[in-house]
Amino acid sequence: MTSLDVANAIFSLLIVIGLIAALAFLVRRLGRTDSMAILGKKRASRRLVIREKLNVDARNYLVLVACDDQEHLVMVNQSGGFVVEKNIPQNPVQASDTQPSSAPYNQSESHQGASH
Repeated sequence: MTSLDVANAIFSLLIVIGLIAALAFLVRRLGRTDSMAILGKKRASRRLVIREKLNVDARNYLVLVACDDQEHLVMVNQSGGFVVEKNIPQNPVQASDTQPSSAPYNQSESHQGASH
């Protein structure tokens, strides 16, 4: 095998890898078309919307789902999901309504006189 044959094999291999990368890019780019967009419907006209997702721990999370004019709170885990609360009003709770009225307990205040 001459050096020209080795160079030809490497060049052919690079062309094949480039074609595979280009095909993967096109499939990724064109393959993610939304089925609703194909049918001619716009995203704004969807009935089902995920408003918010909150991780409770590594395996459980809460999802606030809106369907038409109603919102539902759903707990999702590995075994499935269940509705926690349904027909939640869509007006958001003000941040001042959720904060405690008194300051939180500060542990440094209780240990001011202690010496270590």
